[in-house]
Amino acid sequence: MVATGPQAGYEAEEEPEHPQPGSPRKRHINNKKPLRIFQANVGKIPPAHDCALALADSERYDIVLLQEPWTAHTDNCSLTKTHPAYDTFTPVETWDGNDNRPRVMTYTRDILWLTINGMTIVNFYRQNDESDTLNTLIRWPVPERCLIAGDFNARHHTWQTGQATNRGQEIADWTSENDLDLLNTPDIPTNPHGNTIDLAVTNMPLAEATVEDHLATSSDHFTLSLTVPDAGLAPMQPGRVRVTTDDKLKRSLRS
Repeated sequence: MVATGPQAGYEAEEEPEHPQPGSPRKRHINNKKPLRIFQANVGKIPPAHDCALALADSERYDIVLLQEPWTAHTDNCSLTKTHPAYDTFTPVETWDGNDNRPRVMTYTRDILWLTINGMTIVNFYRQNDESDTLNTLIRWPVPERCLIAGDFNARHHTWQTGQATNRGQEIADWTSENDLDLLNTPDIPTNPHGNTIDLAVTNMPLAEATVEDHLATSSDHFTLSLTVPDAGLAPMQPGRVRVTTDDKLKRSLRS
């Protein structure tokens, strides 16, 4: 439990002594290794959050996408869970209550953007009664080589037999219009209530998603294990953009 703030855990090539914020830093990755992504909703539960990071590290996942992370705050510090194997990224720099706390947390091994070799990875969380986040996602122009995963809190017969609920039809229409393939196996639940609400979609071929029982975090959601084969196609240029407000996030997604 420490204050947020990623630490550079990579070896840069010819990096300036005082690089500009957000400036690219060259680094090569293994171009034959599949990219493995761990996705789970940890329900704001501290042990579940710790467990998710420990499991992801023990299974050597490259990226961890968590929804409803544990957070806290003091008078001068915003707190969340970190892990020495991963850099930690949040959509906001500080928070002082439930209204502005982050609803997602992303962890990476030595990569300082989630645009990797031209591949964009989106960590998504939406509450049942919340509309702005989904509206922003639906308006966002989906790039090529994109994977979106998280807790959509919606149902549709595409991924779960039965009536569409909670804007599930809009989500299904959006995936179809953007040529996004559902990676979930239909009717395989992602929570103990039998619902499939944690979804992964992509426009990249041969990507896979599996619900992994042995990666249970003790929250009320199951863990999705995602694999993107041949993720490394070229030397990457990692960087980092920190979005500090919801308005900036929306502007960033529109741009």
